[in-house]
Amino acid sequence: AVAIASVFCFGLLPVLQTFSRDIRGQFSVADGASVRRSSAGRLRFGLVTAQVTLSVLALVVAGLFARSLAAARAVDVGFATEQAVAFTVDPSLLSGYRPADVASLYRRITSKLASLPGVTSVARASSIPLDGNSNTARVVAPGEAERSRVIAADFYIVSPEYFAALSIPVVAGRAFTGADTSGIEKVLVNETLARRLSPTGGGSARPGDRVWLDSIGGTQVEVAGIVGSDLARRLGDRPRPLLWRSLERIRLMRSVVIVRT
Repeated sequence: AVAIASVFCFGLLPVLQTFSRDIRGQFSVADGASVRRSSAGRLRFGLVTAQVTLSVLALVVAGLFARSLAAARAVDVGFATEQAVAFTVDPSLLSGYRPADVASLYRRITSKLASLPGVTSVARASSIPLDGNSNTARVVAPGEAERSRVIAADFYIVSPEYFAALSIPVVAGRAFTGADTSGIEKVLVNETLARRLSPTGGGSARPGDRVWLDSIGGTQVEVAGIVGSDLARRLGDRPRPLLWRSLERIRLMRSVVIVRT
């Protein structure tokens, strides 16, 4: 709206002012066909034409930008973007900071933030949706050894509070808990990956199913839940297979802290 108003005020109004004057002194018409202009008149006419062209072009660009912005805001990104802030913490940048102190540092950060008035949840992750960053895991379903069908999936390492903090729905099974520290590693997968993990291609993986990471005989994990979100690296990307691993099992030095109010 501001761009359109600016174009109108500074572009079109001078043009309208120019054509509102008596232009018979600037142009004379003979025999209804030929137009004679003085050198000053030709310059003025050229400037007016350029001004009109640029003004119309600016209006078109502003309109296209407004449409693109409206379309981007209407896209369902798969998580709640309101009333949340995210920032990165990297203890490795602190001189003399020992890796053994990382867990204690993050506990203090989480405790302090959670105690602030209005804060409803605090979570951590290796990265956040749509930031263009993710790791890639090779996922193999049981019984696929003969066919050697490997699925490349983006994966994120997240804390148990992650899904609640971003309002990402877990449509089957459960999210991570603080108890996921022993036994077989639990993972969550999105519906796209769950469908591709189906041996027949016509069904879907279910909570409790076990899959391999990297290769048959590699790291075996158990699906704890199915996430109803096709988050992508960027807006407009096609749905991608996604997998989440728990921070209770994999420690991170650098992580993104998410605070929701």
